[in-house]
Amino acid sequence: IGEGEDSAFFPLFAVPDTLFENDETISVALVSSSVGTVDTTPVTGVSFNDDLPPPEFALVLNENVEAEGSPPFGGGSIGFRIERVGGAADAATLTLSVGAGTVGTPATADDIVGGFRSFTVTIGEGEDSAFFPLFAVPDTLFENDETISVALVSSSVGTVDTTPVTAVIFNDDLPPPEFAL
Repeated sequence: IGEGEDSAFFPLFAVPDTLFENDETISVALVSSSVGTVDTTPVTGVSFNDDLPPPEFALVLNENVEAEGSPPFGGGSIGFRIERVGGAADAATLTLSVGAGTVGTPATADDIVGGFRSFTVTIGEGEDSAFFPLFAVPDTLFENDETISVALVSSSVGTVDTTPVTAVIFNDDLPPPEFAL
C-alpha cells in the first residue's frame, strides 16, 4: 500500500476451462507486513462454474414398420434415433452394439445386413439427434417374427443410457403349402 493510501486492490484471475464442475472457493489472507500488524483472517471468494454439464445420449426406436422382405428385393429397414439430452452441444461419436433380441424369438446374425456387430454414429456439433437404419436380410423362409437388441455402449463425450432397445423383424413369408390325399 502506497504512502498516504489506506487500501490496495489486486485481482485474481480464474483459469478458463470447459470443464463442468462445482463452483470453487478461493481464500486469500494477509500473511505479513513490512510495517505494523495485519489481520490474518482469510477472505473467501467464489469462482462460479459457467460450463454446461456433459450431455447424456439415449437410443430410441424411431420406426419399426418394415417386413424382412424377399429376394431379389432388399430387406426392410428398422429406423433408430440417438437423442442428445441436455448438456454441451459438442460433436460426439457414439458406439452401438447390435445383437440378438431378448424377447420373443431372437434373430440370428444372418438376419441383419452386416450381422451382429459394434459400429459408430456421429452427432455433429450443435445437433440434437442422429438417425440410422438397420436392414433385414430378405429371405423366403416362413418363420416367427424375430427380435434384435441395439444398445449404446459409449460416447466420446458425456454419458450414454445403455438400456437396450428391442426391434422386431416381421416375417412376411407364407407358410409351406399343406397337401392331403
